[in-house]
Amino acid sequence: MLRQVYEATEEGFDGHVAVPARWGRLSSRVVSTDATGIAIGLATRFRHLTTDAVDTYPPDLRTEIERLDEWIGPAVNINVSQARTDPTARAALLEAFALLDNRLAHTDFLIGGALTEADIRLWVTLVRFDVTVDFDRTLSAGLHTYPNLWRYARRLYRRPAFADTTRFASFTTPGATIPPWN
Repeated sequence: MLRQVYEATEEGFDGHVAVPARWGRLSSRVVSTDATGIAIGLATRFRHLTTDAVDTYPPDLRTEIERLDEWIGPAVNINVSQARTDPTARAALLEAFALLDNRLAHTDFLIGGALTEADIRLWVTLVRFDVTVDFDRTLSAGLHTYPNLWRYARRLYRRPAFADTTRFASFTTPGATIPPWN
């Protein structure tokens, strides 16, 4: 289905279908695949479209959210994609997991005691880790070996916004065992 959206944007499209993607109704084209930009837009410019909005990008925490993302982006989200083939990336990823585990020892969220964009950005990598890049446990024994990080990720999953939009079948490596998220 999403491939059709890309093909409507570019005739004969045969590239990577990225998510998230923002569709322009007026232009009938994909107008953005910038995950951070889309999320910030939803959290700021489009909040009025919902009746039960959670402010995931509050003005007083934006600097801290971006500062944390400058570290999490490379340390976790980029290193996870290189960890299977690059020992340096693997070591940096596992060190980042240990630092996050320590950070989450006494708090429910990464910043300010409330769900923010920082949590959402990290979630995407955490939920996929055990069933994609580490499906065969060659990088680590699993996310559960970081008890605070695992507790944090499962707490996020228990929120309907996370659980209702997570489809393990769409990204799980064949043969991988899905950990007990509930």
